Amino acid sequence: MKTKLIPILTLSIMGIFATTSFAQDEVVPASDESVAEEVVSTDKADPRADRAKERFERKDAKKAEIAKHKAEMKALKEERAAARAERKEAKKAEIASHKAEMNALKEERAAARAERKEAKRAEKEARKANRVKGHS
Repeated sequence: MKTKLIPILTLSIMGIFATTSFAQDEVVPASDESVAEEVVSTDKADPRADRAKERFERKDAKKAEIAKHKAEMKALKEERAAARAERKEAKKAEIASHKAEMNALKEERAAARAERKEAKRAEKEARKANRVKGHS
């Protein structure tokens, strides 16, 4: 702080002498001159505040980017889960239709088998009846 004040005071004193010697009618009081110098000195402290502000802005931007990425990943995960569930339902429907086809085929085979069995039994009965007629 002392090192900043010494040049300011020196400049303000020099400013008084310069204004009194060159412009006798316009005398700037030393307090106004030092206020101007203090404003300049606070501007010198501003870059740190600017850097801090930029750093916070970068952090906020990074946080926003991370949140955006998380949201995208969550949406993608949900989309994949929905697609998986859809495929699972389609597979279940396919399995159910295949089972129905197999059951229908099984019933057809059973009906054909029963028909053949009935035909065989009827043929056997007919042969038996022919044998009995032939003996009598």
